[in-house]
Amino acid sequence: LATGPAAPIVPPANPAANGMYAGCGSDAECVADINGVRNIQENLAPIALPSNWASLTGEEQIFVFTDIERVSRGLAAIPSLVNTYDSQLATGIANDADPVLPVPSLSIWAGSFATPTGAFLGWEYYDGPGGANLDCTTPTSAGCWGHRDNILAPTLTDGVTPVNEMDAAVGNDSSGSLGYDAAFYNDPGTPPAGSVVFTWAQEQPFLAGN
Repeated sequence: LATGPAAPIVPPANPAANGMYAGCGSDAECVADINGVRNIQENLAPIALPSNWASLTGEEQIFVFTDIERVSRGLAAIPSLVNTYDSQLATGIANDADPVLPVPSLSIWAGSFATPTGAFLGWEYYDGPGGANLDCTTPTSAGCWGHRDNILAPTLTDGVTPVNEMDAAVGNDSSGSLGYDAAFYNDPGTPPAGSVVFTWAQEQPFLAGN
C-alpha cells in the first residue's frame, strides 16, 4: 500500500514505462491490477468501485471511473455525462476508431477488453511503448500515452478551455466484437436536461474513500 505523500502523474507528464498487465477478466481483477500500478508508479492510495457499480450502465461506468481517476489525482471531476454525440460515438465503435465530434474534443477507443475497467487498465496504465496502444508503435510515436492524457486532461489542446462534459458508448463493432469509447469536450452553456444522462453529483452517495 502507498506510504508517504502521493506523487500523481498528470498531463503533460506521463509514466516512465507501462505498468504490469495480465489481461484481467473481471472488475475485481482489473481494479486490483490498476491499484498495483497506481501504488508503484504514483504512490496513490487504492481506489474502490462505488457501491452502485453493478447497477450502472457501461456508459455510466466509463464516466464514473473517469472521474474517480481524475479526482484521485487532484483534478476536477467532469460534471456531466451526456448523449449529445451518441451517433458519432456509435460510429467510432462500429469502425474500431476514436469518435470524431463536430466540436473541439479529446477522444478514446478500446476493443478486446472484457469490462470497462479492463479498458481503463489499457488506456491509462499500459498506454506507452510496447503496450496496448495501437497509436504507440515506437517510443517516439505521437500517440504514446494519448488515451491516458485525454482521460486526465484538465483542458482541451489549447491549454485553456476546460473539459466539462463527456459522452461515452459501449457496443459491438461491425464484426460483433465489444468496444468502448468516449469523448471529452467543453460545453460553454448548460446542456438541455434531456441530454444529461448522469452526473457526478448523483454518484456521490455511492462513493467510499475515493
